Amino acid sequence: MKLQKLRNSFRAMVRRYASGKASEAEHKFLNTYYDSFSEQNGSKLTDAETEAMGAEMRTHLLEHVRKQPGPRWLRLRPAVQLGAAAAVALIVAGLVFLQNRAVQPNVFTHLNTQKDNDILPGADAAMLTLSDGSQVALTGNDKPEILDPSGMRIGNRNTGELDYRNTASARYAGEYHKIETPLGGQYRLILPDGTKVWLNAGSSLRYPASFNARMPAPRQVELSGEAYFEVMHYDGEGGSPLPFKVQSHAGTLHEQTVEVLGTHFNINTYQDASLSRITLMEGSVRVRRPEGLRELKPGQQLLAWTGGMKVGQADLAEAIAWKNNQFMFNNTSLSDILRQLDRWYNIRTEANPIADRKRYSGVISRRVNLSEVLKMLELTGNVRFKLEDNRTLKVSLNETNKRYNHD
Repeated sequence: MKLQKLRNSFRAMVRRYASGKASEAEHKFLNTYYDSFSEQNGSKLTDAETEAMGAEMRTHLLEHVRKQPGPRWLRLRPAVQLGAAAAVALIVAGLVFLQNRAVQPNVFTHLNTQKDNDILPGADAAMLTLSDGSQVALTGNDKPEILDPSGMRIGNRNTGELDYRNTASARYAGEYHKIETPLGGQYRLILPDGTKVWLNAGSSLRYPASFNARMPAPRQVELSGEAYFEVMHYDGEGGSPLPFKVQSHAGTLHEQTVEVLGTHFNINTYQDASLSRITLMEGSVRVRRPEGLRELKPGQQLLAWTGGMKVGQADLAEAIAWKNNQFMFNNTSLSDILRQLDRWYNIRTEANPIADRKRYSGVISRRVNLSEVLKMLELTGNVRFKLEDNRTLKVSLNETNKRYNHD
């Protein structure tokens, strides 16, 4: 039991390190043990050794160290998968630490250069559809305001964000706008009630251009794809709080409505995915689907599919990694990883069914070129990639590592 608690604390530190939330003392600890054990890469530590290092960890955590920038990765042995993101996992599972240091065996050096036949990461890009159906391209649009035919003025920041906070007027009641991000795009907006929305690639949001308490559904939006919401508490006439509702896949077997008052949550409901994921960071959420009604508490995630759903504990850092410009994989299947790459880099993948069974864990910035992400995956020795000129990514089993593909 004591050892399990120690391992859990190690894993928690790994995730804080991966998400950029580790303290200076934790950075010191991780780098100290990397230096101590880099000559023993791949070695298996005994339980006694692990517990002894746990005691030393509590001492080292009192020290301080400067924060080191750049992506950090661990590589598991080829028979397993890519590791989580910090040298502390070396203590638990005997991993090989990869970070942007001078080139040496088993160390990946971070690159930030454009290569031939490489693809740049996604960027702020979206199309806005106004109340009369006209469209405005937001990509590279440096106008401080966007004018709707009704006379409504929408703030347009050059940081990839629309601001509707000055549109809360009854004269605009009943008008709807729609924002769509292409593959390889993302955008943010602030709704009339102050609610903030981050929209991931290949997603769309339809919403009232002005929230008014007299509207039939004053705070209801329609989502396709993925978005992170920070919902503001909003009182209607008489001081009664108005719920905020997010509807997805209306009129289908996947139809769902998420209802909140004031909370932070993430919805992943892409039409090409077999699962919908709703993750709650704080507040409370009520989810209504054909299969029934579920309520979530902070730290929980609802997984839903045709004919069923379940609630469990969430990996919060993984759920909102995209919002923080990261890819974070936690025992993630290759098929899920490829879908993320398809959307963010606007590519099409063709995967080998055998390689598709592989699972990976790790963290890397979404701001790097596609080649860097592929290189990290190839370091496992399990898969290889070939990018065609038509943005098609071919994925195949590495012939020299077939022995690692048995379950």
